[in-house]
Amino acid sequence: MGLFANPAISTVPMWPDAALMTNLGVRQVSDRGQFRALKPILITSLVPLVEASTPDHDGETIGAAMAFTVNDLARAAGRPPWPVVFSMHGVTGASYEMLKRGTIAYRNSLETVRRVAALVRAAGKRDVVRAVTVSHGETDYKMGVSAAEYESYLVQWRADYDIDLRAITGQREPVMLFTDQMSSYTSAVFGAQAAPIAPIPLAQLSAALHHPESIVLVCPKYWLTHYRKDGAHLTSRSEELLGEKYGEAIKQTFVDGVAWKPLHITAAALEADLITLSYHIPSPPIVLDTQTIRDPGNFGFVYTDDSPAPPRIRAVEVAGGGRQVLIHLSAPPSAPAGHRHVQYAYVGSLSCGGGGCAAGPISGPRGNLRDSDPMMSRLDGGNSTHLYNWAAIQDFVF
Repeated sequence: MGLFANPAISTVPMWPDAALMTNLGVRQVSDRGQFRALKPILITSLVPLVEASTPDHDGETIGAAMAFTVNDLARAAGRPPWPVVFSMHGVTGASYEMLKRGTIAYRNSLETVRRVAALVRAAGKRDVVRAVTVSHGETDYKMGVSAAEYESYLVQWRADYDIDLRAITGQREPVMLFTDQMSSYTSAVFGAQAAPIAPIPLAQLSAALHHPESIVLVCPKYWLTHYRKDGAHLTSRSEELLGEKYGEAIKQTFVDGVAWKPLHITAAALEADLITLSYHIPSPPIVLDTQTIRDPGNFGFVYTDDSPAPPRIRAVEVAGGGRQVLIHLSAPPSAPAGHRHVQYAYVGSLSCGGGGCAAGPISGPRGNLRDSDPMMSRLDGGNSTHLYNWAAIQDFVF
């Protein structure tokens, strides 16, 4: 919802004919952490997409940056414009159970699509819903939802939208779900529930890896700056940057026809005290970057296993022409295969004062591994902010 992401940044239409929203704005109803039913009759037209701050502290969302970026990248590739209509249907602090099929928020999203489809058809065009974007998970984490449960939520969410939206538009194309990884579980905002590890980000990656034809993980969020007062929500600049990464993933998936996958470990080989990690890399080579993100120790890597005294990490380095990571241990592990774990950007600290550590590139769970994506942000004139793909939060068992 863009809570605390103020002031809004993307307030000038950049693609007035290809990045659109309804006349109600990005949000079809006011948020205020309440569930408000939409009056569909109020949606009367499509207008250029821009972001706006609201009286209830909502600001920039991923929407405008996402739609602008899809079209920027399509143009750069010599493709025609790719018209996008974006609308927001979340509720601040809402769990999956509060947003799933049958809830007010879910019905609002269907009614919005129904009205947009009618407007588009009246103009002699075809309306297709390609993606549902889900930036979510903190409340379910606080409620103690397991990784398996949350993964099943994402799978069901996607399946329900696929059925219900295709029934409205008549499209043959499937609806895909795009999501990201929360990394704020060490923040003091969670009180007694703050913890050094959490199941939700693992579920977000697992859902994408288990269902690559229907669920996409865009990126983790530890590289983004979080709101200083709670360490859990993103700043307006970070919402915009996250939107650009969503735009890149959506453009590659739908315009180029190549499903987006994040930077993540695909295999681990053990020889004596050396672990060799192989990766899916969107834009090789991979790099250990301590300038952009503060090193939490061992560049965010942790080794553990089921033995009484797992060996510690002695050194971490990039090898294999920038395609592998080597982890040197203090001794060969004694744990058998299937009981050894390489964890990355997963284990955080609660000892930052005030009861927890804010998420982001300076504190909280994080790591220093990224690829070499040449994409630059629209911010700062497009010449100073790199949009690398930072490695996914992961607990790889081998």
